[in-house]
Amino acid sequence: MNKPNLPQQTNQNNGVDFLVGDVIVSICNAINPVLFEVRELAHVTYPEFIKCRPIPNGDYFCWLAINEIRTATPSELQANRRLSEAELALVEVS
Repeated sequence: MNKPNLPQQTNQNNGVDFLVGDVIVSICNAINPVLFEVRELAHVTYPEFIKCRPIPNGDYFCWLAINEIRTATPSELQANRRLSEAELALVEVS
């Protein structure tokens, strides 16, 4: 069985793998495919969420579930958005 690449894995460590300032994407299709910047690590009351702000429109903050985010890939940073699974696969083979 193939293991997913590191950027495609979800964080299982309650935010330990993310630092303030990291650029992340939501893997939830219901969320806009924009990049987010981590602004605050897990909240004391809700440790399963991280406070983020969308990039480049950082006029507001949002809370994203830790198990529904991953670190943005270099290709996503260049595209300035979350890439689809098909786009990520194309990047890997090229």
